[in-house]
Amino acid sequence: MPLSGKTILVAEDDYLIAADLFDAIKSGRGTVGQHVTTVRQAHEALSSTRFDGAVLDLKLLNGLAVSVAERLVQEGVPFILLTGYAEGSVPAALQGAPYLAKPFRREDFLKLAASHFAKTPD
Repeated sequence: MPLSGKTILVAEDDYLIAADLFDAIKSGRGTVGQHVTTVRQAHEALSSTRFDGAVLDLKLLNGLAVSVAERLVQEGVPFILLTGYAEGSVPAALQGAPYLAKPFRREDFLKLAASHFAKTPD
């Protein structure tokens, strides 16, 4: 399975989208290590837990998650950027990051997650 043994941080402020992500991660045999809805909560989660990957909504409840993405890069945690924004409107610091537009299909998420999160050691 594409996410077998992987612990994933989900940073998403929309409950229904988060629920879809939980289901997709579970169907890929991964584990949601933590779910957060704000930039501060994401930083706190990264300070307390080691994740194999992260799904990062660009716009969380209290602002853009650019600092979270930068920290993920610094810590070597692969992430998928999930957003309703057009790809061209993603901040320059995040351009080139693995990107999945909302709404997304489970199959597309799992394919992207498998290719990016598989790079981390089990």
